[in-house]
Amino acid sequence: MNPSASGWITKLNSLLGHAAFFPAENGTFYGKLRESGFIYGTNIKPALPLEIDNRLTEEELSKVHLYISLLSAYYTRNGTLDFDRAIDSIIAFYTVMESNDVSFFNKLLTGNKGSSKLEKIIGNRVLFDENILTKNFNRIPTNMLLYIDTLTYKQYLDGNENCMEYAGNLETFIINTIYRALDTKTEKNEYDIQLVKLFESSTRYTGTYDQKVEDLQQQPPFRLSSALEKKYVVDLASLAVWNDRTVEEQEKKFIAALAHDILYLPVAEAERSLFLVQDFFNLHRKEIPILNFSNPVRQFYDNSSRMVSNLILRNRKRLQLELLESRELVVLLSKSTVKELSKEEKQKVRSQLLDICKSIPSLAIFLLPGGGVLLPLLVKFIPQLLPSSFDDNKLE
Repeated sequence: MNPSASGWITKLNSLLGHAAFFPAENGTFYGKLRESGFIYGTNIKPALPLEIDNRLTEEELSKVHLYISLLSAYYTRNGTLDFDRAIDSIIAFYTVMESNDVSFFNKLLTGNKGSSKLEKIIGNRVLFDENILTKNFNRIPTNMLLYIDTLTYKQYLDGNENCMEYAGNLETFIINTIYRALDTKTEKNEYDIQLVKLFESSTRYTGTYDQKVEDLQQQPPFRLSSALEKKYVVDLASLAVWNDRTVEEQEKKFIAALAHDILYLPVAEAERSLFLVQDFFNLHRKEIPILNFSNPVRQFYDNSSRMVSNLILRNRKRLQLELLESRELVVLLSKSTVKELSKEEKQKVRSQLLDICKSIPSLAIFLLPGGGVLLPLLVKFIPQLLPSSFDDNKLE
């Protein structure tokens, strides 16, 4: 399955239709989304054990998690899951939410199938930094609040005619809570500054926020009705106060007061939320960009390496055929990992790579300035270039 190509929803539906672990109700699936990182705005691993060959990127995981969470909401409300009806329902929901967006309706006019339309809608919802330089140097998602879509869809299914107002109120409530949580810190570090930027760039339904309100009791009049909403707010507040050292006593008190006094949850829920945040980020520290303020050049190489690795793995059949016909290229690539190539040898590599790029255009990155530092990745994957399907979303 390849969520970056058309047909991925149909393929995913096929996988889910044969899975014993799905469908799952909202309450059960929420825990899986939290473990995957989706609730925290960073996707580390699939929330469900899908049988797929490709290693999905963070952007692709975001798409998959959003779609499955919407399916989960549909199943929770209806007690059964019909993929076609669920897709139609989700499209109808987003049509209501995007009623003032002309470009949104242009997306609905393209594609014959509902799944194709929904792929475009979800692709538009899962936003990443579109600036190529920023994207390479610091690939940070702007999806900290994406689960609001699922909570709002639940309201839509329950007959709430003011879904947009609900989403705006929930978003405002969360952002104001985050600001207050950060105000409890005695010192703010780079993580806190980046976190604020991420939350602000994640908003979809509202604009500016009042950062000066000092007391939780002064929150705007908005009542959270479900346990899932309350748990989500506490999790995001716990994310805000967490850092890589400790959670200070005043921060613990803030989370406890939020849970018990404002949301009427047991204090144990606040303690569990703090523990899960710390456990998740300590476990996945090396995989989360916001926690790694390293040298920009190193970040560029690491992010480019991940991208190229995915390109190689997804084009391994075609690449294998090309390399079988370019044995000299394999020898030169192997040599480049232990010894500097001569000017003539580099020209041969470039020439033969250019031929390969004619059949696999996405690998043209190796021909860009600086692409030479990524050449060892080809050598790394050469033993793994085994035959596989050209189309990752093709149904068997």
